[in-house]
Amino acid sequence: MMDKVIVETHSYPQGEVRISEQALRSIVNSAIGAVPGALVLTDIHPAIRIEPTSSGLNVEVRIAVQYGAPIGSVSQNVADTVRSKLEYALGLAVIHIQVLVQGTRR
Repeated sequence: MMDKVIVETHSYPQGEVRISEQALRSIVNSAIGAVPGALVLTDIHPAIRIEPTSSGLNVEVRIAVQYGAPIGSVSQNVADTVRSKLEYALGLAVIHIQVLVQGTRR
């Protein structure tokens, strides 16, 4: 079974490039995991929502923050890292990103 195609990024004479929802989630999970103090949530579905628009992507991520880490800084770092990774990998603008902190964990 094929993943849902969520973004078509480029068309060429030979064909087109399509990015699956699972591929986008993988990029976002990797970005979250790269931020110190941020924890990827696996028990909330969906922890990541990506909505393509005609001008780019809207992204919502739900994370937990490691107990004792500064929530505001971690959240901002997650937003910046997710935006950077998606824009670099896809060549598409991230129009809006929302980081929802679901709690803290040890």
